[in-house]
Amino acid sequence: MPLQIRRRGIRYCGTVSKRNLSINKILKQAAERVDVTGRNDITIGDLADDLGVQPSALYNHIDGLDGLQHDLAVHSTDAVANHLLDAVVAISGADAVRALAHAYRQFADQHPGQYASQLLPPAAPDDSLATAQQRIADVFVRVLSSTGLEGDAAVHAARIVRSAIHGFVTLESIDAFTSPVDRATSFDHLVEFLVTGLATA
Repeated sequence: MPLQIRRRGIRYCGTVSKRNLSINKILKQAAERVDVTGRNDITIGDLADDLGVQPSALYNHIDGLDGLQHDLAVHSTDAVANHLLDAVVAISGADAVRALAHAYRQFADQHPGQYASQLLPPAAPDDSLATAQQRIADVFVRVLSSTGLEGDAAVHAARIVRSAIHGFVTLESIDAFTSPVDRATSFDHLVEFLVTGLATA
């Protein structure tokens, strides 16, 4: 009987035949699981239970737990990049910066396990995770370039903006903001500080 988990309104109960098992199905289920349990709590056995297969069936597609963590990091990083790209399509300038920032925070809030997974360091400068991480960096550079910055200036600005947003989102994710003052309003202020700073850069 497949394992069932109920938390945050999410319910797992998967049954996938060994013949129909694929890396995409494995990673999709893994992504759903870590969003509930956390990146560090996933195991091959639990994931196999979710999918309704024996753990041995997963080893035809993944290289153990370390391989699963790496593949999940790539999957999650691509998910972040796609989410950000969707948020900034057909807009530019300050509006694009605002949309990018809010999309980044939204992904971290809705997919906390995947957000944590995409922070795994790549094994090599040219591996698939490094390539996926560069996609996120490219989105930030493209958006910052749309504000009028060029070349190295756009890269510097992209790093600054991403670092500020990531810092807020990370602190928020561990409930480091203990004051009852509304967090969303604080985030709005952060974004406007960034937009104003970019306008004077």
